Amino acid sequence: MLRESLPEMEQFLNRSLLNFFEAYSSHGRAINDLLGAWDHQLLPSKAAAIALFQRIKTEPTLLLEAVVEGETFDLYIAYWNGRQSYLRYKIALSFSCLETLYTLVKQRTLAWIKRRNEHIEAGNLAEFEQRYGEATVQHFLNNFQIFWE
Repeated sequence: MLRESLPEMEQFLNRSLLNFFEAYSSHGRAINDLLGAWDHQLLPSKAAAIALFQRIKTEPTLLLEAVVEGETFDLYIAYWNGRQSYLRYKIALSFSCLETLYTLVKQRTLAWIKRRNEHIEAGNLAEFEQRYGEATVQHFLNNFQIFWE
């Protein structure tokens, strides 16, 4: 399930990075983005960063590489400033996707139950559940049972 949602998440990240690049460039700072140009299957991870560094080490560069292995998401960064003779390569972020998703679903379910209880107290339960639809209501109630019963 997680792997199927990665292309959508990657597209979101690409759009967000493009927005950042546009804002950064609007201040007179040149930036070239190569979103989607990296094929880590041909030359994996750090080896690809080293190969790129050898070719363009005089240009300040930042590389972001997202790797999902099992349940873990790692975001690697490689960078150099154009004047250094080495590249820096390290993990910038690492977390368990399932734990994160579990926590997010739990928080979202708790917020939904709180809103539902407010509507129960106000006597608007039918209107509230109609707004969400039967399938969504059942989904949240099932989540609630899993987490808190």
